[in-house]
Amino acid sequence: MSFGIINIKCLAVLLTFFLVANSAPTVHGPCVGCGPVADRLTEETGNNMEEIDLKETSAEAIGDRIMEEMNGMKEKFDVALTRIGEEISKDQEEQDEMNMKNRK
Repeated sequence: MSFGIINIKCLAVLLTFFLVANSAPTVHGPCVGCGPVADRLTEETGNNMEEIDLKETSAEAIGDRIMEEMNGMKEKFDVALTRIGEEISKDQEEQDEMNMKNRK
């Protein structure tokens, strides 16, 4: 083996070690400053941790409303596709019947 390949392997091992060490969970509890959910969780640490009910933020409420609207639109779209498929099937059957009559 060449000296360069050994250095690359050592570098890969060290990099893996540091990534694993940095991703290990902490024993200090919830992360402070890790985002809106972690902040709300940290605010609730004074209360009973088993009964935490995080309040919905305005962004979550907007996101939920958008998802509900999108699901409603998807259902309407699925119904429209089903109707289109039924119409195509009916037209195909009519054309097949007409072709059979023309052949006789």
